[in-house]
Amino acid sequence: MRIGVLIHARDLRFSRGDRWLLHFVLSAARERGHSVEILRGVGGRPPADVMIPHVDLTVRPREYDRFLSRYPLVLNRGLRDISKRALGGRVLGPRDAFGGPVILKADLNFGGRPELRLIPGRRLCAEMMDRLRRSPVARRWAEAAFWRWTPCLSSGDYRVYASLRDVPPQAFRNPRLVVQPFEPEERDGLYAVRKWTFLGDAEHCSCSFSTEPIVKASNRVPRRWEAVPVPDEVRDFRRRIGMDFGKVDFVVRPGGPLVLDVNPTPSVSTEVGARGAARRAPLLVDALERWVAQQGEAIAAP
Repeated sequence: MRIGVLIHARDLRFSRGDRWLLHFVLSAARERGHSVEILRGVGGRPPADVMIPHVDLTVRPREYDRFLSRYPLVLNRGLRDISKRALGGRVLGPRDAFGGPVILKADLNFGGRPELRLIPGRRLCAEMMDRLRRSPVARRWAEAAFWRWTPCLSSGDYRVYASLRDVPPQAFRNPRLVVQPFEPEERDGLYAVRKWTFLGDAEHCSCSFSTEPIVKASNRVPRRWEAVPVPDEVRDFRRRIGMDFGKVDFVVRPGGPLVLDVNPTPSVSTEVGARGAARRAPLLVDALERWVAQQGEAIAAP
């Protein structure tokens, strides 16, 4: 099988180490005898039995979609925009009738940091906003300007507020930020987040815990995790957005599951995660082979 991987023309990090889950999948695919070609940008048209877009942006550029349209088998073909707004998450305005706690975060995937690497001028703007915010002069004005104009928001700046009234008013005017209801999953005095990783019909879903309301790899309770099932509602969500490969973060509330984030370019952030990715990679390659065979049969069917 010939596997093509499409990355952004300015992406210089993909070839550096094993940060991405896809690296483990490609390594296992090569060991099985499949060929892999990494395509940086949309020049040329090499042959491929399956194309895997790994364009690390929230919104895949149109020229990359046009390039992918030349190939019959493409993972995540229909998943072009993974912003919070595009995926249907509830976004609150300053005058909405909502009385509970809220969270302020980036509309863009991973806080908009991939855009800093790949979109010209975005990093300079972010650095200017950060320096302005840290200025000892006119602190109140600088903080307001940061929330109004910042192009990104690191997870360390994600904030939970007791109500909409407590959110900086300038944040509502920044299209790269969203304010959403804060509806956590809590168990045994801890906050929980479930992560579902999959390729085709191969999957792994686990639940991690933290004492902090925003659960991250850096603040998870060590050795406290468990395998959990995937609710039908989350499976339906995956089918609805046309996602074949990646990771979905969600919580389970008394009223049902709530999707928090979608990532078609999942990374591996810890050594434990890397060992798990290496162990599961052959199963993901099995699933990729099945997906290619099934899709090929569907195309060939009269």
